[in-house]
Amino acid sequence: MAIPLTLLAWLLACTPTPEDTGSVQSHTDSGAQTDTANSGDTADTSAPEPPPRALTSGEHTLQHKGKARSYRLYLPDKLNVGAPLVVAFHGYGGSAFGIQGYAGLDALADSEGFAVVYPQSTKDTWGWSCWDIGYCSYSHEVDDVDFSRTVIDAVRADQGLDGVYVTGMSNGGDMTYRLACEASDLVTGTAPIAGCLMNWLADSCSPPTPPPMLHVHGNGDYVTDWDGDEHYHGGGYMGTLESVGFVAGLHGTTDYTTETVTDKSDESAYIVHSWATADGGVPVQLYEIDGGGHTWPTGAPNHDFAAAELMWSFFEEFER
Repeated sequence: MAIPLTLLAWLLACTPTPEDTGSVQSHTDSGAQTDTANSGDTADTSAPEPPPRALTSGEHTLQHKGKARSYRLYLPDKLNVGAPLVVAFHGYGGSAFGIQGYAGLDALADSEGFAVVYPQSTKDTWGWSCWDIGYCSYSHEVDDVDFSRTVIDAVRADQGLDGVYVTGMSNGGDMTYRLACEASDLVTGTAPIAGCLMNWLADSCSPPTPPPMLHVHGNGDYVTDWDGDEHYHGGGYMGTLESVGFVAGLHGTTDYTTETVTDKSDESAYIVHSWATADGGVPVQLYEIDGGGHTWPTGAPNHDFAAAELMWSFFEEFER
């Protein structure tokens, strides 16, 4: 996300739904059957056309608004028609290849049966990869929301996929917030990691169907500052609790609770913030890592949990 220019070089270095069986529900009303027989009509029992599945795992390109854009795709060997799609946005100065390497989503896709797509951003005027979230300048036209829609639509149509879940690291986490606000018709759930909500985006964010959100952030993060930065160029951004609380407000939550989880082996801890609705549902959560920095948690031995596993457990609660 929001990254001071002095940290750019450092950041680059660091950086299921059931299968569609095609079955046709039979008529049980005898009168309806008699009418059909008398009319000479024949019931259509043909199965729907299977998806083409021409795409394979690896890098792909497409034309978007006159410019060649790319994305990486991971398809497990066993992928049911109607399976979910997870979209993962890389961080500032990062790449689709990079986040595919560290996020741990591919291995999880194998075991849980979903596809993963890793879009690649364009470069800003400084030569760094950046998602269009308000603080990067470009020498070319950029519409990353439409690009994301184009990639998602192409992959879903080719593979016959259903629910769309979006995540991203840092600048990619910021982009996740943008899709939550501007593509709620497409997105089933979101999980920004070390990202934030830009003030300009909050001013216009009023999705008719806000997607659930799981946010993961270290309270020692000084890149995407935990407390936010009202003076950051591009209009500033909210603090983490304020960002997630804003999304909770979109869902009309009525109850807020926290739980501290401590690892006795090393005394590390994280705090789970949960916002619930009147019916008891929990559409918004924040995992605050005590003392955690600007990172994507990958599990033991370095982290108390793996972000990929955590977000998938959250997403499963909202599978359509």
